[in-house]
Amino acid sequence: MAKYSVKQELSLEDFQKMEEMEAAYYSQDYITPAEEAYQWHLHKPYTGVVLADGEVIVGFLDILPVGHDLFKSIVDGRFNDRDLRVENVLTKEQMLAEDHQPISLFVSCAVIHPNYRGKGVMAQLFMEYRKQLIRMINWGVVFHQVVGDCVTLEGEMFSQKIGMAFIVESDHGTKIFAGPFSLFDKQTSLLASTPR
Repeated sequence: MAKYSVKQELSLEDFQKMEEMEAAYYSQDYITPAEEAYQWHLHKPYTGVVLADGEVIVGFLDILPVGHDLFKSIVDGRFNDRDLRVENVLTKEQMLAEDHQPISLFVSCAVIHPNYRGKGVMAQLFMEYRKQLIRMINWGVVFHQVVGDCVTLEGEMFSQKIGMAFIVESDHGTKIFAGPFSLFDKQTSLLASTPR
């Protein structure tokens, strides 16, 4: 049974709280401004999951479908997550277009409130995210690769845990991890079924 509630209706204030949560772990140099992240949610609600315990956001996960050119820029270490705009995230129609298939996923961030670490938040985030992922697969979307831009050592370990390996150091001081979607799918399925 789920311990935390999924926040379906998110406000700009919620995104400002999430930006503050991210800022506890790394510099604003790597954080997409709340206003822009809010636009991702409004226009492409399948890009993330937010869990709450009452009014407290306990964790969130942003995994975004991106096109070939952006994927290449990220995997080459030439794109800072902070610069991601709503138009960089593919719509359902774009994901289904032949010129975009197969799709790559960009693991933009995974943040757990410090008071809720070790309390099953990550497992539930992935359980909920996998519902979105299965919905996209049922639309006919084919996924190929997954990439992450890691700012912290924790991010690097997390990326390895979900099936990615180190690729290159970026031009903005982070480490890029990537891997096949098939391994990401397997690892996140295991993570979603392993409560902590």
